[in-house]
Amino acid sequence: MAQFTTYASTDGSAPTLSGTNGSLITVLDAILVNGYGSKAAAGWSKAFSGTSKAAYRMGSSNQHYLRVQDDGPGAGTAKEARITGYESMSDVDTGINPFPTAAQGVGGVAMQVARKSATADATARAWVCIADSRTMYFFAKTGDGATTYLTFAFGDFYSLIPSDPYRTFLMGRNAENSATLSADRLDTLATSVGSTSAIYVTRGHTGFGGSVNMGKHGDNTKGGGSGVLNGTTPFTNPADGAIYLAQVWIHDPTTAPINGLRGRMRGFYHFCHAIASVNDLDTFSGTGNLASKTFLILKQSGNVGLYVMETSNTLETN
Repeated sequence: MAQFTTYASTDGSAPTLSGTNGSLITVLDAILVNGYGSKAAAGWSKAFSGTSKAAYRMGSSNQHYLRVQDDGPGAGTAKEARITGYESMSDVDTGINPFPTAAQGVGGVAMQVARKSATADATARAWVCIADSRTMYFFAKTGDGATTYLTFAFGDFYSLIPSDPYRTFLMGRNAENSATLSADRLDTLATSVGSTSAIYVTRGHTGFGGSVNMGKHGDNTKGGGSGVLNGTTPFTNPADGAIYLAQVWIHDPTTAPINGLRGRMRGFYHFCHAIASVNDLDTFSGTGNLASKTFLILKQSGNVGLYVMETSNTLETN
């Protein structure tokens, strides 16, 4: 088992995220590689660097690479960075087998978008990052909504294939210079195993080829048939007074035979109740099948979405 560390802009000595070139690199350096204040680093390495660019290598497992280009490369200028996964890299600009590929990426470029700020200036933006040496989830309150988190994530998922050498994913935003929450992919669920939801995985279950656009799903019935991370079950459930969560599964509608299950997101859950039932940064403990687990809620403003993250030493890891 493993445990995430919760990093936040409210921590002592936390670095500042803003709409300036290189600010995301500064934050990720502190979280993944160096640590800050009383927080130890997540255990990654910074394999290559350039001016407002970095290639971070996972600290364990497959040790694939997350490339971050934070020099204002696109239409969003310094408000956004570009992120790409690679199986291997030889310098900060050169890698093998990107995920997503150019054909899958935004605007014909092998990348997704990480939005940092609503404005290209030094205004400090709040952020939370959940990470260990294998997986990281990043949530930024960019100023595009009163308390809206815009997100990206990279790293291991729990694979159904033993010792799977290609169990690495990347998810970001699918549009540049966009303030809309709908461009985020982390909060999107597919309503069937035949649908994708822009979770880019290094390779399919066969181990051949390259990046595959897969889908992820929770409990569609308790979610009221919607493709978001909430549901319609009363809070709390009338029969037992319980809070219900569903694990988020990764499925592959592309690699033959199609629509197979590939694995589960590590420490990331589908909340099966109405969003208004909880508040941002609420915590709670599990019972029954979730006994010994603890959870943190990150909630969007206006009851438009939320994320439930596992914070105990109980993460699925392989």
